[in-house]
Amino acid sequence: PLPQGNDLNAVKFIDVNTGWAVGDKGTILKTTNSGINWRILNCPVTEDLNDIFIKSSQYIIVIGDYGVILHSSNGGSSWSFELATDYPVLEKIIFTNETEGYICGRKNDYRGGYIFKTTNSGINWFLNFVKPDDEYFNKIFFWDSNTGVTGGSWYTYKTTNAGVNWVRQNYTITGTDMYYKDSLTGLIVGPGYGSYSYIGKTTNGGINFHQVFHISDTLFNSLFFTDNETGYSTGRYGKLLKTSDFGDNWFLMNTVTNETLNSIFFSDNNTGFAVGSTGTLIKTTDGGNDWINGLSGITHNLYHSQFLDQYTGFISGTFGIIKTTDGGSNWSNIWDSTSYSDFFPLIQFDDYNSGWLLHFAGYNPLRLYKTSNSGENWDIINNIIIYNTNISPHSILFIDNNTGFITGTAQELIWPNLPIYGLVLKTTNSGLSWITYGFNNDNMSDIEFVNSSTGYLAGDQNRILKTTNSGENWNYLNTDISNYDYFKISFLNTETGWVLGRNRPNPFDTINVISKTTNGGMSWIHFHIADYLSNLQDIKFLDNNIGWVCGSKGFAYATTNGGINWVRQETSTNRNLYSVNFINPNTGWLIGSKGTILKTISGVIPVGIANYSSAPIKSFSLSQNYPNPFNPSTNLEFGISELGFVSLKVYNSLGMEVADIVNEVLSPGSYNYQFSTLNFQLPSGVYFYRLESGDFTETKRMVLLK
Repeated sequence: PLPQGNDLNAVKFIDVNTGWAVGDKGTILKTTNSGINWRILNCPVTEDLNDIFIKSSQYIIVIGDYGVILHSSNGGSSWSFELATDYPVLEKIIFTNETEGYICGRKNDYRGGYIFKTTNSGINWFLNFVKPDDEYFNKIFFWDSNTGVTGGSWYTYKTTNAGVNWVRQNYTITGTDMYYKDSLTGLIVGPGYGSYSYIGKTTNGGINFHQVFHISDTLFNSLFFTDNETGYSTGRYGKLLKTSDFGDNWFLMNTVTNETLNSIFFSDNNTGFAVGSTGTLIKTTDGGNDWINGLSGITHNLYHSQFLDQYTGFISGTFGIIKTTDGGSNWSNIWDSTSYSDFFPLIQFDDYNSGWLLHFAGYNPLRLYKTSNSGENWDIINNIIIYNTNISPHSILFIDNNTGFITGTAQELIWPNLPIYGLVLKTTNSGLSWITYGFNNDNMSDIEFVNSSTGYLAGDQNRILKTTNSGENWNYLNTDISNYDYFKISFLNTETGWVLGRNRPNPFDTINVISKTTNGGMSWIHFHIADYLSNLQDIKFLDNNIGWVCGSKGFAYATTNGGINWVRQETSTNRNLYSVNFINPNTGWLIGSKGTILKTISGVIPVGIANYSSAPIKSFSLSQNYPNPFNPSTNLEFGISELGFVSLKVYNSLGMEVADIVNEVLSPGSYNYQFSTLNFQLPSGVYFYRLESGDFTETKRMVLLK
């Protein structure tokens, strides 16, 4: 979606025209024409940003995760930053006068609350109050320069002397936001017990709250008042509430989105803006009665992509299929799904005109379509039905105009308790009829042919299969690995290829594996990307050296040595990424959830380039970098004495990670990584690099001198 698709967490305006919005992965937007256009500003961090304070049209403060406090003195054109003590998640910022302000926050695990204070207009912040136990702070409000309250979980804390003391109050109240119109009368909004949301009101300064509104089908999370009576609250599913009597009565307003709304701000009594998930930006000019959507483009999930050159590409998702002929600047819809519940169509294009589409919608038959005019028209070829069997397709591949394959999972309908099994369908007459091949495992996920005879098949339970007779027979290959489900294939020729798999040792962790062969599957070597938080989803190799993988939470990795080492690439999103496609070493696309389409024209970012020696090492070691000082690159050497997970990271002088060089399982030996700053906007200064493996940890200092 445009202007961008990361979740937005806060919006503030200084007048009816000029405003800022901030969100996940360091997203900062600015408008100078009342939200008609939003411009993405450069941000020096990639942490999630949670709130804004606008002192003037030039001086802005933004706070976020990892203790990030950003300062701009030129309206957001450039930023400096500091990190708050203990690096907490900073939730809300408020100023009580020209010089004094407060920030409330919490630990990442919600087991501790923090208050930070400034006395010089936000130039510096010091730790004012901390709760090291299970209480945390996510909201803060001041009536005047001396009197304020904060809270989040259980107890509320109050100060009457500008933060010198914070005293726990003898009442409990939870919520996500609060607002007081005077020292006695206030409102709080947040989740109630169970799954409902409530708004509570106090008339005695917060000693007691009584419920004035509740709803069971959504959660409300923010409050904003334009005067002492008129206010708004935003929530999930595009829900918006309005009150005209300071919360005694609330009315549900219609908006133009189903996305979660995280923040709302009115620049006058009529003109308001709300922001939320998937980059949602909506605007009203009549006090919330009608809303205009400032977000354009697709917000459905995108799963599969195919690019024929740097200009022409196709993407399929739950909405249907889109096409670009200008490298992704513009997209046109060439297939509409009949409903949002439809499964995404599988596509394959043989050239600029000829393509195939496999449509699947639950228990309905598979429908195969073909186009001969680049998707302008689709002709149905066949309804693919296997008697008494429900098919869930996962891939489609035609190796010529006549011969094609479909892989997936099958289950008996009459006997639904029978195990599901892997399935491959083959046609030799352009899809008019199909032959069924069943396999004794849960699923067959992907298929790839390198010529008309030789192909490979990937499936669950360590299954990699090979055919040399166009799929008439399939032979199991011995991978010498267990407990992995394979699901994506990338082969260059009959001999060299990579297969992506994963293992789930428990419901919370994922172990990804990339298995490589250089002799047609006779033997395999295995590379692990030890990222337990990301399910890798796709793999593509351009040649013997350059390849990419992508996965959940915006994770993407690249290799320049055939998969021996993988370097994490910054994607500026935390969306799930399902498909990667490169047409040359520099130009590629990542696509994923919530309409995410990312393009690069710079290819692999060479964070580290490794030299390796397998000579025996007696102990772990980390050497001093050379040269030092350096510009723009330096060598980082270390020794590994036993097989294990290794982490090598670079940090700035504030303790913030700036480069993730090694994040994988390494074999014993000596390593030399060249750390290059060419693709980072790093200023001159002191940096630290840290090596961790098992119980070994060592940190050394280096200097970048430009």
